[in-house]
Amino acid sequence: MKQNAILIAAVIIYAVIARPFRVTGPSMLPALHDGQLLIVEMLSYRRRDPRPGEVVIFTTASGRTLIKRVARLTTAGAVYVLGDNAAESNDSRRFGAVPRTALMGRAVFCYWPPADWGTIDTPPPRLVNFRHAVTYTLPAILTTTTPPVDLPRPQPAGFAQLDFFRWVVFCAVMGLISYGIYKFILWIEQQEERVCL
Repeated sequence: MKQNAILIAAVIIYAVIARPFRVTGPSMLPALHDGQLLIVEMLSYRRRDPRPGEVVIFTTASGRTLIKRVARLTTAGAVYVLGDNAAESNDSRRFGAVPRTALMGRAVFCYWPPADWGTIDTPPPRLVNFRHAVTYTLPAILTTTTPPVDLPRPQPAGFAQLDFFRWVVFCAVMGLISYGIYKFILWIEQQEERVCL
């Protein structure tokens, strides 16, 4: 019975709350790189509109799943999305605005590789379009060659302590989630016992 309850809880979490996502390709460099594993939460956009700067995962009309940053909301209830690496990105400049119904969720946390653990950066909305234009789009327009894709990623100061802290926080969060699932399973079993009596 416990195995069934755990399986049901896992399916509910995967279908309704959050799911993993793997970044493929260079379109979101330097913020996200190929091979990173992210947690995508799927509840926010049921209650509110996407905000400029948020990193979203969506399905295109052709059935491809992509990850991009929201640049702005359009009047038709859709979002205009851009990749951070404009020269290497297939985004709304090519396929137009993305309907809200195509949004799977927003990327909130990177859990692999361990060196990149942490929340996904969302700049303040007023800086999104300016930052994107100055950092990625303008250089891509002004240069005749494609900028290099293999960009170095700076490491934060005190990296060893930060990495250890992330492990501790991750273990604490996983422990709390496991405890919550355990208590939920016990509650289900108590309910079944009451029904059987």
